[in-house]
Amino acid sequence: MLGAVIALAAPRLARFYRGRAIEIEANRFLTLTRFAQNRAISTGVPVVVWLNHETGYYGLQEEGAAVYEDPLQRRLQASRNQIHEYQPVEFQLATNLSFQIDPHHPLTNQIATIRFLPDGAIDENSLAMVLLCDEKADETPIPIVPSRNRLHYEITEPTNLWFYTTR
Repeated sequence: MLGAVIALAAPRLARFYRGRAIEIEANRFLTLTRFAQNRAISTGVPVVVWLNHETGYYGLQEEGAAVYEDPLQRRLQASRNQIHEYQPVEFQLATNLSFQIDPHHPLTNQIATIRFLPDGAIDENSLAMVLLCDEKADETPIPIVPSRNRLHYEITEPTNLWFYTTR
């Protein structure tokens, strides 16, 4: 009797946990965009969230130093770096998850980017939409898009994608 119950429940539990994995990964990517935006504001340096849709790796890195560097800023930056050594941040999607991006978005070495400017704004050449897909399940992908006021990225309902395709 117990074996029959387990045999019936196991596939449903597997689908449940697989569905949770895609939600957790979408929230991790969204959190990374918020972290990058906050870092860009706090350091005054553009920060890029990058993703390789072929390998499933994604992360963030700061762009080079500011164009104008006065000596006082350079000393402050050096002292800040001693206190807050920023390490590159990198993640990899689970094996059954993948990114889908706009095929017309320009890539550099298979890398797509979301760039946050020092004031926290999203660069106009950043990705307009990232779809997080589960290749093993027949679930709808999770879309991650800029908010309508373009102040941050958010997870939207797939039914709202018409708004982003008509831009």
